[in-house]
Amino acid sequence: MHFTPNEKGYLLEDSSGNKLNLTMTEALELAPLAHQIQDHIRSRYPRTPPVLTYAVREVILGLDAHHTEVIVQMQGPHGLQACYRFSLDTAKSTRDGLTRKIEQIESAQLTRTKQ
Repeated sequence: MHFTPNEKGYLLEDSSGNKLNLTMTEALELAPLAHQIQDHIRSRYPRTPPVLTYAVREVILGLDAHHTEVIVQMQGPHGLQACYRFSLDTAKSTRDGLTRKIEQIESAQLTRTKQ
């Protein structure tokens, strides 16, 4: 699913192409509903936490005022933003994990081009 801003508010479109126009107020009301749905799913299926996937167009990295945490701001292609604070240990773990995944992607790309 994704939101697209329009002249009346937002257009909500699902992966099947179904579309729904929302006013700004209706769009704002979706956030608490999404949390309620997540809570309901978690209560029924406690071992299967929902996985949310968002396209990211840009990542902006910063530090907090005390230089103790990394601030990661992610911007999606439709203007949606998410911001997270990482402790030093979490930032290091994320760096190491990303490095491994990048190496796996690059290795897979090399293998595909040689065939």
